[in-house]
Amino acid sequence: MKSKTKTVISLNNISKVYKGPPPVKAVDKISLDIKEGDLVSIVGQSGSGKSTLLNMIGLLDSTTEGDIEIEGQDISTLSDDELSKFRGEKIGFIFQSFFLLPGLTAQENVAEGLLYQGIKREERLKRAAKVLEEVGLVDRLTHLPKELSGGEQQRVAIARALVQNPAFVLADEPTGNLDKKSGDNILKILKDLNKQGKTVIMITHNLDHAKKFKKVVKLVDGKIVA
Repeated sequence: MKSKTKTVISLNNISKVYKGPPPVKAVDKISLDIKEGDLVSIVGQSGSGKSTLLNMIGLLDSTTEGDIEIEGQDISTLSDDELSKFRGEKIGFIFQSFFLLPGLTAQENVAEGLLYQGIKREERLKRAAKVLEEVGLVDRLTHLPKELSGGEQQRVAIARALVQNPAFVLADEPTGNLDKKSGDNILKILKDLNKQGKTVIMITHNLDHAKKFKKVVKLVDGKIVA
């Protein structure tokens, strides 16, 4: 018998209202299940609510209504400290801006992703080197961010997101600061990660990029319309 695919993220009728005047409903009663191994793009123009939705999926902001479960854990039951730990262990973030520490090498930047897990430095660096090899940067381990191209810096950021083996990868406009060739390479890496079994969610305003993913969720005025 085929095993049932595990639900990684379950959004249950979630809304986000920012106080006014007038109050603004940025996300309006969204329900969505994302399964293990899904490759999902969430697409929408500026003001569609996609950034607010990203912040709630990434546990960076709370819901006004509804609840979020990650791997069956109701997020609303966690304290602030528990939430921070849970976020660090379960979610691999990739941002439009790379947020690499300028004084650290590529390998050291990736190893930072394991800093708060009680792993010794030697092991952190070993794991970082392995993940950098997986994203095609085995010859850039000792390079500082300023010595890397934009596409290479984004690959370092992807490796940093992967090094802790998160439940899912959440990419926020990962191609936004890149030229077309570098952007296409990043999309290919994300798709390759998904082929290896990783759950990937990408937030984007670029419909052409969104359509390259298996599942496309379109937002307008805080609601899923397609």
